[in-house]
Amino acid sequence: MRANARQSHDAGIELLGIADEYKQLRSESSDKAALKLAMLADPDLAEYYLGRSVRRGSVAAVLRFLGYGIPTTPRDIKY
Repeated sequence: MRANARQSHDAGIELLGIADEYKQLRSESSDKAALKLAMLADPDLAEYYLGRSVRRGSVAAVLRFLGYGIPTTPRDIKY
């Protein structure tokens, strides 16, 4: 996906906002780690920001890392 400079800039600002929210949830995370989590959580924005493809399907992993405990297998579901 090719993005122009304006789209890349706008995506970066939005990703930084998401990263700031993640930093509030996990204050021990570095700015760099929070930005990477934001890019994994929203690959569409990350593609505009980076100008290249980004791994898909990692939203659940990001949410688990942040402590939301999203179950991934039937064993993980608490009844």
